[in-house]
Amino acid sequence: DLILTVDSKIQRLAYKNLIGRKGAIVVIDPSTGAVLAMASFPGFNPNTIKTDWKKLNKDKSGPMFNRATKGRYPPGSSFKTVTLTGALAEKTSKVTKIYPGPSSLEIIGGKVTNYKEKDFGKISLQKAFKLSVNTVFAEVGRELGGASLVRQAEKFGFNKDFDFDLDQRKSLIKKSGEMDELEVAWTAVGQAHTLATPLQMAMVASGIANEGVLMKPYLVQKVRDYKGKSVEKIKPEK
Repeated sequence: DLILTVDSKIQRLAYKNLIGRKGAIVVIDPSTGAVLAMASFPGFNPNTIKTDWKKLNKDKSGPMFNRATKGRYPPGSSFKTVTLTGALAEKTSKVTKIYPGPSSLEIIGGKVTNYKEKDFGKISLQKAFKLSVNTVFAEVGRELGGASLVRQAEKFGFNKDFDFDLDQRKSLIKKSGEMDELEVAWTAVGQAHTLATPLQMAMVASGIANEGVLMKPYLVQKVRDYKGKSVEKIKPEK
């Protein structure tokens, strides 16, 4: 028997909230790395997979594709957490620093824009994080620099393979030498060519919630033999 870390109530709620949408939800206990829920939709019923096999294979919505661990998407504003931690760690900025928050910021022939091109005027970095101001974070990314931004993302697990109980794909951020100044700015906002799995972004949130210590995610808690005797017990790992 496999004893999982999944909390059935949280798992049901996660799946229920995905019905009718394409996407995934991952919930992790930040202090241990235990996965409390991992839902992907559209999904399938594993109890009837034998009879449903042909239908599932033909379904273009990809019900057997685990979006939680293998779907890679632009992380968007959730990536600003990575940018902010990098800026604070490298001391290139601080939360009280005041930035201009224009509706758009021109950079080498291109521009970074805010949602609905809203102008925020002068604003602290702390408030810009709260309100998710793209033009401020583009500037924070430029101050931090591409190399430090990539290094910070890799601390959270980007560009790295790690052991997990299910198949998963690594999240990707371009090397700094492959990015110009405009791409560094958009990368700091979570766009450009950056791609992350929902599992990866749950790990980012967990690293922050656990005060900077990122725990290895795991799904199997215990393994028992046919007599009910425990043959393996998983211990949390940093």
